[in-house]
Amino acid sequence: MPGETGSPSLEELIIDLRVVREKGFGNLRRHATPALDLACELLGGAAFDAATRPAAVEALLGRAAEKVGGGKEGDAARYTLGLVDGTRLWKATDRRRRAAAAQGVSVERFRKGYEPGLLEQVAEGLLALLYDRRHAREHDHTDEATEPAPASRDAPQRAGPAASSRLADRLSDAGVASFRFSRADYTATLAQFLDQARNSIFIMSMSLKTKGDENELLQVFQRSLARSPQFQIIVSLVRPDGIAGKMAASILGIPYKEFRGEVRSMLGDLAALKRRLTDHESSRLYLLQHEIIPSFSCIIIDDGLPSAQLQIETKLYGAPRSDSYGFTFIPTGRLYERHRSAYYRIAREAAPYPDGAAQPVLPL
Repeated sequence: MPGETGSPSLEELIIDLRVVREKGFGNLRRHATPALDLACELLGGAAFDAATRPAAVEALLGRAAEKVGGGKEGDAARYTLGLVDGTRLWKATDRRRRAAAAQGVSVERFRKGYEPGLLEQVAEGLLALLYDRRHAREHDHTDEATEPAPASRDAPQRAGPAASSRLADRLSDAGVASFRFSRADYTATLAQFLDQARNSIFIMSMSLKTKGDENELLQVFQRSLARSPQFQIIVSLVRPDGIAGKMAASILGIPYKEFRGEVRSMLGDLAALKRRLTDHESSRLYLLQHEIIPSFSCIIIDDGLPSAQLQIETKLYGAPRSDSYGFTFIPTGRLYERHRSAYYRIAREAAPYPDGAAQPVLPL
């Protein structure tokens, strides 16, 4: 069953299910599962943040495993993922051994002949849950169409369950997949988020300072470009010299000299990476400097694919950098395209780095 537009694909879910099978729920905080995280956010329910992520993913997989059914297949699926009571902290080999026993085959035969199919069935169960959610919402919208409109668009509404549900539906329709109250809410590091990209990365930011993880970002870029001959990366940072750089330093609340050195250092590291790459890889890494301060920093991964995501982040003037907040948009709603178009407009006006380097071809 294909996933709805903007939801994770079957293949992406299977990749994350393999992570759960290998690492277990007890170690999930140290490993990224972007497709499962997105499924949790789309299906709503309890709050989903860094603190609740393992429990939310475990609960969701429990629901999906029910789609596999009872009998030995269902038992084997639950054992291999650690969904049976008392098995969540078992080693992967112990869970596989018990799953093989439930299936009634040898461990090796289970690993090769049964386990891949069971993970696929759990992934199909997740897509079925997403499908059910989508059609339930469409039915709710049909019912709401018969209700009388409020007397005024500006009339205050009580923030009861019905109002909260309507707000959640409107945000979902607009393509808002998640909200991050601060950087502490992110369930993955920036490098882990970027590492899930399959065909492209676009970054527009003031700086790429990430608590000393800049070298990890460079490693992600190098791996991504080597992984696929079509992979493209565009990084646009604010031009550190001039008015835009001074404004950015003021917004971030750091001395201009410090900010300028920070951006110059990152651009230098990116340029050095570009020189180390093969000619074909280097031709797909574009560095830009923009002189417009956008409302939000932006990251787009896999633009053009159903699983694309667009993250924006900003902070209030004078607040610490860690107090920045942001949203994730998916292509199901208009906000994705509105932001995407705006950031590409800025990128088209940005200058290549270093001077004279090639400009990327951007969508109209």
